[in-house]
Amino acid sequence: MAKTPVYMPKFGLTMVEAEIMEVYVEKGEEVSEGDPLFSIETEKTTTDIEAPCDGYATQPLFEVGDEVEVGTVLMYIADTQEEAEEEAEEETSGEVSAKEAPELQPEEKAEEAGEPISRMRRIIADNMKNSLQNTAQLTHFKTVRVDSLAEYKAGLEGVSYNDLLVKAFGKALKEYEKARVQFVGSRAVRMDKIDIGLAVALDDGLIVPAIRNVDVLSLEQIAEERKRLVKAARENALQPEDTGNAVATLTNLGMQQIDFFTPILNTPETLILGVGRMMEVPWVEDGKIVVAKVMGLSLTFDHQVLDGKDAADFLQIFTELLEDPSRL
Repeated sequence: MAKTPVYMPKFGLTMVEAEIMEVYVEKGEEVSEGDPLFSIETEKTTTDIEAPCDGYATQPLFEVGDEVEVGTVLMYIADTQEEAEEEAEEETSGEVSAKEAPELQPEEKAEEAGEPISRMRRIIADNMKNSLQNTAQLTHFKTVRVDSLAEYKAGLEGVSYNDLLVKAFGKALKEYEKARVQFVGSRAVRMDKIDIGLAVALDDGLIVPAIRNVDVLSLEQIAEERKRLVKAARENALQPEDTGNAVATLTNLGMQQIDFFTPILNTPETLILGVGRMMEVPWVEDGKIVVAKVMGLSLTFDHQVLDGKDAADFLQIFTELLEDPSRL
């Protein structure tokens, strides 16, 4: 007889733990390969952990609300019901689970006030702080004229400005290899897949699904995938493969009437592009003042990876694509 372990999986380079949201099975219950065993919430999405094989579930080693590190055994799948109903040993890889945490004495407890912070908000706070602490972030600001982009978009159906920006971002990244290098631990890794993260605002936070293989998708395909991901994000229906491992992220605050801002890197990514509102302004052209449509761009980059000139060169490639959108 044998027991097959069910581990806390790792989704994405930055995942270190997840919270148990629901336990679907009880000790001794028969399961088939692919049956959901646990619902977990990672820093990016909620997903199910499935049975790796047919058999009988042992006693779950964690409860709802426990935060469990990647690689920790959550339960076992036994060959027989008798084996499954034996007392399961606590195996938490040396970590103390939430249910085992020692209770503080009354005099050790601090008074708490206000509303509790949601898990998503805590994760966002930790990620933003860690990003700023572990990278050398600098932001370039640039105003780009987008009359041609507006005219180009007017001739397309079902394609948004975000779709055009994602396509241009991916094309610039494909052309400028230096911008695709990421520092992961002590290694410099060049990302060859052009997957672009798109920041999506939610009522209680922010999530960044990734549009995969932007360089080979048409504008219409990018639009279709963008709509699917945004809908899934707002319905809390993103799958693990929908997030993480992007080469760079795009975040757009144009609808909020923001011109420029300082986006924070979604580490280990080296670039994040902030997009401001489109507006009409006086513009000098051939010595004459004309009315022009412009857009504000804010490119934050990791100065450990890219020098200021490198980031400026990349931003120039990107803006040239917006000025001549026929190249998209």
